[in-house]
Amino acid sequence: MTGPDAVRLEASVVIPAYNAERTLDAQLTALEQQSDAPPHEILVCDNGSTDGTAALVRHGRDGTLTSG
Repeated sequence: MTGPDAVRLEASVVIPAYNAERTLDAQLTALEQQSDAPPHEILVCDNGSTDGTAALVRHGRDGTLTSG
């Protein structure tokens, strides 16, 4: 987002993932629940997983398509 309503990110959280389908949801939930976290982006870097990690990230936890 650009313009006057854009949020300036202060941090990037990088999660390297390999076959992390079973644990990734808990990691993302923990990040969402932080009350004092600065504005941030979350980057999940899939390293050739053979489980559903890539699909989970690609389609988002709520089923919406994400970029990347």
